[in-house]
Amino acid sequence: MQWANAAKKAREGGVTEAQVRKPVSAIAERSGMGAIEFANTDNFLNEWVRGKEATNAKGTTVLYRHTVDSFIKFLGKRASVNPQVSARPTYRLDSLD
Repeated sequence: MQWANAAKKAREGGVTEAQVRKPVSAIAERSGMGAIEFANTDNFLNEWVRGKEATNAKGTTVLYRHTVDSFIKFLGKRASVNPQVSARPTYRLDSLD
């Protein structure tokens, strides 16, 4: 039922990515796959750095950690919100020369 409602809203143009995530995650959980986790920027970047710490030289990961911490600080509260990210390329007309 959730899927049908989300599909209807999407066709009408009245749905956000976050609203679509909920029924998709619920379906995955009920099918035994477990809930789908959608990482916010803070969690994603910190997890990425932890992975690099296990495979890179200490000096490299210190630089990565500093960059990630600085970026998260710059984002402030926005770092804890799920980003609206698309794999599709984005083109801006004002950037074309």
